[in-house]
Amino acid sequence: MSVERVIYQSRGLRTGELGTIRLVRNRGPVVFRFGDKEFARDAIEFTGGPHSSVASLGGRLIAGLEPVLAALAGMSVHSSVEVHLDGRELPVLDASGLEIALALRALAAPRDRPRLRVVQSGEVLAGRARYSFEPRPTVEVVAEVDGPAGTKQRAQWDGTPAAFLARVSARPLQIGGVESVRILTGESVPPSSNDPPSSAAGRQFDHDEARGALLRLLADLYRFGGPPLGRVFARRPDHTASQRALGQGLKFGLLERLPPA
Repeated sequence: MSVERVIYQSRGLRTGELGTIRLVRNRGPVVFRFGDKEFARDAIEFTGGPHSSVASLGGRLIAGLEPVLAALAGMSVHSSVEVHLDGRELPVLDASGLEIALALRALAAPRDRPRLRVVQSGEVLAGRARYSFEPRPTVEVVAEVDGPAGTKQRAQWDGTPAAFLARVSARPLQIGGVESVRILTGESVPPSSNDPPSSAAGRQFDHDEARGALLRLLADLYRFGGPPLGRVFARRPDHTASQRALGQGLKFGLLERLPPA
């Protein structure tokens, strides 16, 4: 049995101000409502530093939108949901998109096919970041970052909602050295008995930095239409570099947009 809306509300870590996210079932494509205006996904722009989750919608800044976009990407949701935003900073929840993903599941939001496709192999350099694209019949997204002592840390996602819930968003990220707190108001969205325990996820992803980079990459991919059919490998991804690389990929024919089903 699905619900019609899910509401999250808490005070932000940065501003201390109350922020609210409301996810509401509706017809048509996913849209974002901020104040009295409606925005499509491509109107969202991340600002600030390379790892900043502060976004601009119509010139107004809002923090905490990154895990929302990542969850929409991870659950392959492109339609039937309105995202209502209120406040300068959204509830941090677990910072990994899990609570939003569970809300989308509770809403019974339909899973849609990819809206992008990799059509030819190629590579795009954007500053220190490198993005490789490879045509494949399935979705695969990989993020690689620098680890300690010259090591490399990698996180990847196979394009399925089950893997997003079980491996990518299954445990909270560390924010400023403090594990983020989950706060839920409104209609409760309890985890399913099929959801893996956080200890299992910990064995899958020991490095929060790599998983955080993957979540940022999924958020950026969603702004451009969602993770594409094909393989995307990103070395040292950040919001600025991803926006540039994905734009170049579309411009030079590495990627193409697919019409809605």
